[in-house]
Amino acid sequence: MSESCNCGQHVQKLQQQVSVMRKEIKNLRQLTDGAVRSHRKNLSSLESVLTSIKEDRTRVAVPQSDREPSVLSLEQGIIQTVPIGYIESCFATKTGTPRQPTICTPSRATLRIRKAVFNNPEHSLVGLDQYSHVWIIFIFHKNGHQSYKAKVKPPRLNGLKTGVFSTRSPHRPNAIGLTLARLEKIADDTVHLSGIDMIEGTPVLDIKPYIPDYDAPHSRALDTVGSASTEQHIGLQEEGQHASSHSKIMFSEDKSKAFLMTSTGALDSYTTIASWIREPPVSSLSVRFTPHAERDLKEFQPPGQAVPGKPSFQFLQSTEDAAAAIRGVLSADPRSVYRRTRCQDQLFHFTLDTAHITCWFGEGFAEVLRVRPVQSSECCSKGRL
Repeated sequence: MSESCNCGQHVQKLQQQVSVMRKEIKNLRQLTDGAVRSHRKNLSSLESVLTSIKEDRTRVAVPQSDREPSVLSLEQGIIQTVPIGYIESCFATKTGTPRQPTICTPSRATLRIRKAVFNNPEHSLVGLDQYSHVWIIFIFHKNGHQSYKAKVKPPRLNGLKTGVFSTRSPHRPNAIGLTLARLEKIADDTVHLSGIDMIEGTPVLDIKPYIPDYDAPHSRALDTVGSASTEQHIGLQEEGQHASSHSKIMFSEDKSKAFLMTSTGALDSYTTIASWIREPPVSSLSVRFTPHAERDLKEFQPPGQAVPGKPSFQFLQSTEDAAAAIRGVLSADPRSVYRRTRCQDQLFHFTLDTAHITCWFGEGFAEVLRVRPVQSSECCSKGRL
């Protein structure tokens, strides 16, 4: 009897050792995969440097002239950028930051125009408050390397490749980004924005007002259809001046229906986009909070309140805004393709404003497990002149 007990204990001990070995092998595989990816990035960066050196050597020398060097550089498309300011954002790191501004409309940021650019920065913002949205041109300063490829793998394509210029990938020949943000208000030399996808410390090169009449093809299509409809209406009125009032009313209703159908058709045919934008291989996720996470979130205060012992938001206006922002981030599945396929059993962490969020992903959903205040060591305030 004792021999059988000893044998069973021995088998159990061996099973435990096998389980430990399997976990160690899994960890080693993950470390190996990480080392391979890092090695590939370094090789890609080295190839980019060698290619640029080769191009510099083979480039035909540009004839010198009496013009200023700055003029020559401008004509050749070579300019030295000067950031007009740096973003202070509710997103501290790349992890969890939306890939497009419309994904998380409650997100907020501020941009202070530097005095090194203008002696009176507030003068440069005069008149901008007449617009509801602005274009922000910025630099992807956290790319990690300056190498780029002709084809990329957007996360929404789930590993499939497409040309870099058919995407919004940050890894481009010139690491310049463009986002459309809502202009909340202007206070002196500071612009307050919402619906952003930029992280803390992002260098901003320029601000331009969003003008639908110029920037939205749909607006131009509606103007064209509206003008044509007006001309047709005037012509019909001239031909039928003796029509009864009842006929005029019926014509007005028919005209409105015809205009609606025509304008809708014009919008559909005026612009086209890649099919994977609206129907990506990666579907949207449902987002839910555990009761513990909901209680954690309710502990946060709006900006400006300072109840002792409770954390406060810096950008988000309420816990409802924070919950909506978290849902927006997670519903779009912020994980990389690698994390989505190789790290399915790992927890996902990201920061939003002054909150650190812990969650996990299941089949078709994301669940928030914990929301805690960001530690002071995790927050870095990047004030710049």
